[in-house]
Amino acid sequence: MEEVRKSGRQTARERIAMLLDADSFVEVDSFVQHRSGDFNMHLHRPYGDGVVAGHGKIDGRRVVCFAQDYAVFDGTMGEMHARKIAKVAEFAEKSQLPLVGIWDGDGQRVQDGVPALGATGELLDILVACSGRIPTFSIILGTVAGVSALAAGLSDFVILSDDHGQMFMRSPYFIPEIASGELDQNSLGGAEAHASRSTLPAIIPPASLDRASLKAARTLLAPPLVPAVCAWHRQCARERRSPGHHV
Repeated sequence: MEEVRKSGRQTARERIAMLLDADSFVEVDSFVQHRSGDFNMHLHRPYGDGVVAGHGKIDGRRVVCFAQDYAVFDGTMGEMHARKIAKVAEFAEKSQLPLVGIWDGDGQRVQDGVPALGATGELLDILVACSGRIPTFSIILGTVAGVSALAAGLSDFVILSDDHGQMFMRSPYFIPEIASGELDQNSLGGAEAHASRSTLPAIIPPASLDRASLKAARTLLAPPLVPAVCAWHRQCARERRSPGHHV
């Protein structure tokens, strides 16, 4: 927690509070714990297993959301962590609600072993199923590596913070160019690098730490945008049904 505060970042719950309308968040599985007994993990079983998940409202519109907690195991994805995100993602897909993920984790949690890999595979499968059915948003507010970066990249919109947001497909600590000092993390996986090369981020907020990124997500999900989109779809449907219309 001290490391998070020193970097100027917010906690997972504070980020969700900034994203959603006041007093609208309903949390799920807040008392879930990991079940790994290796590497003395049985001595450290925090509630929630490093991710806060549930549903709430943005300007009165219901959304499903989750936020990784870097203060718990560096936000790494263990078995229960992945299952918790998969649970709310499946709920969003079945309920036809937007899904917003706040990512701030170092990828797979190696202490959880093979069971974590199975749960992670299920999560990725559900996120792929969401594609084209519901709007999905990923907000990158820290160093996101490995499977977390892969999952975030499956979203329709990726908002990458210019202050702390970084994405890597493997741990940056094991990339030879970074380990040798030839490159720093930001020049290889920061917002500018991704915007100019991978073109993954759709939006890069200017600054203001976490707040600007969360505000950008709120703007994208604002209800006034919905009627225009729905009207456009209805017009297209009428044109397809009209006699003499050919595709």
